[in-house]
Amino acid sequence: MPILLCRFRLFNRIQRRLLHKSSPGRGQVIVIFAVTLLAMIFFTGLAIDAGSLYVTYSQLRRSVDAAAVAAANDYKAEGVGTTLNRPRMTKAALEVLKLHGLNASTMNLVLHLCDDANNPPEFQAQCPVPPDSPRKLVRIDATLKAPLYFLSLIGFRDVPLQAHTVAEAAPIDLVIVIDTSESMANETAGYTFPFDPYTCNQDDSCEPLHKAKVAAKGLIDTMYDGYDHVAVVNFDVTAPDVATVPMRDSLQDAKNDVDALKVHNDPPSTLIRSKWYSVHKDFDGDGDIDEGIGFNPVYPEDSSGDGLDNDDGTFGTNPSAACSMSTAADINDRWDSSGTSAGWTETGIPCDDESKFDSYDWDNDGVYTDADDTLTDAYLTNSAQVSPVCDGSTDPPTCPQPYWTYLTPNSTCTGCGLRVGAQVLKNNGRANAVWVMVFLSDGLVNLSDTHSSTSMIGADFPLGYCTGGLGSFNWATDCVDIRKDDTLNPRYCLDNPATTCPPGSISALADPTLYSVYDYALDMVDYAALTKSDNGAEVAGEPQTKIAIYAIGLGGAGDIPAGASGPIGEYLLRYAASVGDDGSRANDPCAGVPTKTNCGQYYYTSTGTGLGEIFNDISTRIYSRLTQ
Repeated sequence: MPILLCRFRLFNRIQRRLLHKSSPGRGQVIVIFAVTLLAMIFFTGLAIDAGSLYVTYSQLRRSVDAAAVAAANDYKAEGVGTTLNRPRMTKAALEVLKLHGLNASTMNLVLHLCDDANNPPEFQAQCPVPPDSPRKLVRIDATLKAPLYFLSLIGFRDVPLQAHTVAEAAPIDLVIVIDTSESMANETAGYTFPFDPYTCNQDDSCEPLHKAKVAAKGLIDTMYDGYDHVAVVNFDVTAPDVATVPMRDSLQDAKNDVDALKVHNDPPSTLIRSKWYSVHKDFDGDGDIDEGIGFNPVYPEDSSGDGLDNDDGTFGTNPSAACSMSTAADINDRWDSSGTSAGWTETGIPCDDESKFDSYDWDNDGVYTDADDTLTDAYLTNSAQVSPVCDGSTDPPTCPQPYWTYLTPNSTCTGCGLRVGAQVLKNNGRANAVWVMVFLSDGLVNLSDTHSSTSMIGADFPLGYCTGGLGSFNWATDCVDIRKDDTLNPRYCLDNPATTCPPGSISALADPTLYSVYDYALDMVDYAALTKSDNGAEVAGEPQTKIAIYAIGLGGAGDIPAGASGPIGEYLLRYAASVGDDGSRANDPCAGVPTKTNCGQYYYTSTGTGLGEIFNDISTRIYSRLTQ
């Protein structure tokens, strides 16, 4: 027992000694552990806050980019003479920041424009100095108080993060091309055919042209004075000389150009001498007289198709023969009873006098007399129905354009409008601008350019591409090529060499009469906007200009003309929108889409009432871009 007690006491003494000697070291470990733990917590907190700040800054950066684009999209004038609506632009930027989950109340946002004073130097350096064209630049500076989580425990509650972005609403070079043929008055109150647009032109009540003008001016109002340029092109029988179409840098001037548009006054086809209009030829003897109409629908005074009123009365069958009129009635009515040829359905043929205008029966008495020639002179003198365009003191009157442009019952040269619109942009468009063409028409085509309107047409086509001659397919349908179907085939091409023709087209070099006014309009779409083709030779060497075409089909554009297989007017306009979308015929956004339906860059409205909404939608699709 004593031995065990001694051992126990010895053990206790050793234990107390050991514990006494180890206590200082144990305290050091605790301190080191505590300091290390605090450091680990501190750095972990820093990492968490740093990560949070990185995420917040990335969100701020993306949000400011989007906000700058939103502000640039509102870089529009609210009517000529007003200044930029800075509060609206700032509001648009703040709304985008909110949509990105940022709290506007914790943010300081500053919007800079080139017109401001005290801009950041690096931004002001981007702003052009006159006479350089101005740019629609918007800089957004944003400062956000980013919250801290761990560091807030030691008094650091937030850190200011800054980001800036410069966006540009691209300057726009816009050409508005509007059909002003007489069909643009067919919604006018009291309209009946034939129609004289004089009154509605005077009081600006021709419909749907009036609504088209209101919509066009609304589109112009979304542009910005001095930055965007606008040209206005009209087309009917022809289009204006491109040299006379200014690219306006004043929006008010552009709107004045729109206001000046008038409906073309077509000479009434019902007053063409009935015998001239009704003479037909049955070519194959089957009794079908619709194969050939015995008058020239481009220029009724020209029965030979050479573009001149110099015919001898044989109606093109024998240009060297003289006109023989054996009775007083024939002489009075310019009719050759002895000139009947095999196959003609009338007894006798018209006897044209090159010194007189004898194709129209203006007084509607059933025969031609010299009074009709006098009335034709008067019509030419006042054919614009607004102001004289011909000098009536001479006989025949002296006119600035060929007579056929005033006397043709046809009035829709769609290819003319496309050509002039494209040339205005190609000649006057700015390299840094977005080139846009807005094209409004019913899509019908019954005329083309001629050698007198552009050197692009050879001198051997005095009446353009409606030159088949008496009884030809084109003349038999008043120059409207109803052969086109929804695949635009057959499409004919007059390119020389034929190796540059569009894929799938047929060369008409051997027989130019196959090439129609519709083919010409298709080629003018390509001239305006085609930059890519499966046939590389087609675009090789051509300037690769990018013109965005927005095509608007109005009224009868979606209808099927008599004898056609489909709505050929809408096919043409959809083709223009497709090529004008990406410069290519491929990937047509309207493929398979029902007719009279908006698709891609094509719009349709049955009446002028829908034009305002269409033009407004187009204004939202003219894009902006980030520059920094």
